[in-house]
Amino acid sequence: MAGGKREDAIEQALTNWKRDRAWQDIQHFTKVYARKLGVQLPPVKLSEQKRVWGTCGKDGVIRINWQLIDAPLSVLEYVVVYEIVHLLHRNHGDVFWEALSCVMPDWRTQKAQLEAWEGWL
Repeated sequence: MAGGKREDAIEQALTNWKRDRAWQDIQHFTKVYARKLGVQLPPVKLSEQKRVWGTCGKDGVIRINWQLIDAPLSVLEYVVVYEIVHLLHRNHGDVFWEALSCVMPDWRTQKAQLEAWEGWL
C-alpha cells in the first residue's frame, strides 16, 4: 500500500473507532439519564457539525456530535444529559436548570470543562 493510501486508511480506521466509541458512550449515558429523568428512551443519532455539540429536535430525536469523543468524558456526559432534559423542558427556564441539577448536581463543572475544551480547539 502506498504511503498516502496507508495514511488515509489509518486515519479512516481511527475515525471509525472514535465514532463507535462515542456511540457506545452516548448510548450508555442516554439509557442512564432517560431512566433517571423518567422519560422514554429517545432516538439518538450521531452528528458532525462545526460548533453544535448536541440538539434535541421537536420530534424528540437527540443528535450528539461524535467529535465530543475528543473531549473529557464528563463533557460528553453533560451534553447528552443537557439534551435529554430538553425532552422535558424545551427552553432554558428555571425548571430546565432545576431538572438538570437534580440528575447532574455538578453540571456547572462539566459546562466549564466544555467551554475550556472549546477554547482549546
